[in-house]
Amino acid sequence: MSDKTLKPWMCETFKDEAEEKGMFKTTKRLEQFGESQNEYNKLVYETVQELKKRVTALETEQERFTSLLKRCASELVSVKNEVDKLKLSSKLNTNTIKRLVTEIETITKANNDKKTDDE
Repeated sequence: MSDKTLKPWMCETFKDEAEEKGMFKTTKRLEQFGESQNEYNKLVYETVQELKKRVTALETEQERFTSLLKRCASELVSVKNEVDKLKLSSKLNTNTIKRLVTEIETITKANNDKKTDDE
């Protein structure tokens, strides 16, 4: 069996042109790529952090907006109930006035008929 022990030289990512050591057998030209990748990763991280802040702010705003809408909805229900009470009161008053007018007309007519009979 071959020796599967990890040795320090196997962990080297880059190799010198003269040496053939290194697990991945990459050239030093990738060093610039690695540095650029690290910069890109840093920018991505910062952007993700900024997006998290924005999302948190939007969630807070949404919660505030939702609570305002709930409060408006409850006020709307209260106003609707008051309007319904006014409509009912108005209808009842209108019916009462109609009944009173009818009674007055009936009494007036009866009095006029009685006066006519008496004469």
